[in-house]
Amino acid sequence: MPGPGWPGLIRQVLGTAVGGYVLLMAVVVGYYHGVARMGGRFLTSAFTGSALLVGIAVPVFFTASWLTERQRRKRASE
Repeated sequence: MPGPGWPGLIRQVLGTAVGGYVLLMAVVVGYYHGVARMGGRFLTSAFTGSALLVGIAVPVFFTASWLTERQRRKRASE
């Protein structure tokens, strides 16, 4: 559960996004560099493409998290 208010929600969403991006990049680098022996422009493309995906998904995830938390608090106050 996030801390109270906007700072807690922002911290939770950004922590999830950054943690997910780091984990994805670890898997991509581990597989494509270590197993498939691909590198260079492919890995650059993987990093930038994934960063673009995170940049698009974070506002959607933030909004969905905010709406869910808002609904939960509304139900709790009734």
